[in-house]
Amino acid sequence: MARTTGNQARALEQRERRHRTQPRRGLSAVEAATYIGIAPHKFDALVRKRILPLPRLIDGTQSWDIDELDEAYERFPHKEGQRQLSPAQIERGETG
Repeated sequence: MARTTGNQARALEQRERRHRTQPRRGLSAVEAATYIGIAPHKFDALVRKRILPLPRLIDGTQSWDIDELDEAYERFPHKEGQRQLSPAQIERGETG
């Protein structure tokens, strides 16, 4: 096994950090589950039930669209069963 120099290790770390933080439109199943905030097995189950969106296929690779994940996430109820009001809605006197 080849040894990694300090400079090589730093370059590898920078590449990995850049990969993790660069904005992307499509996510893998594990990344999409993390993005939504649930375990991968729960994510898979919700996709099978069509509660979460199906992946797009890019040259045979499954990719979940962040915009579609956001839309699906917005449909989930808040804990009390009602959607949360925005500050503008509260100001207008809306009750949900």
